[in-house]
Amino acid sequence: IQPYRLEMGTALKTRRGKDLYKFWGGRIAAATDRRVEDHADRAVINLASNEYFRAIDGLNAEVITPVFLERRDDRVKIISFFAKKARGAMARFIITERIERRDDLQAFELLGYRFDQARSEASRPAFIR
Repeated sequence: IQPYRLEMGTALKTRRGKDLYKFWGGRIAAATDRRVEDHADRAVINLASNEYFRAIDGLNAEVITPVFLERRDDRVKIISFFAKKARGAMARFIITERIERRDDLQAFELLGYRFDQARSEASRPAFIR
């Protein structure tokens, strides 16, 4: 089986550095900042994995990172497999519903998730199922 993706930490020597983080440097952040500069709400919704979001170095826009939680027995926790699917579902929701304001994320109710005000913070809205 051939690898199907290049991990961000993979050694990749270029004139910009030794891995993809160095290769991209601030270029992704600069491009993202340009995309949101004309928006009334300059927030960026982060639905990337931690590994990939680390590549966006020096972003000036506010970052909103939704958290997807699971009820298990008497506890609530993040289960990465389900969180990954939920991040993809939220990306689709944002696109199909043409979401432009951060508060409109609260309407996300796919895959059994619902907004949880009590567990939410301004930059980390929580969704639980």
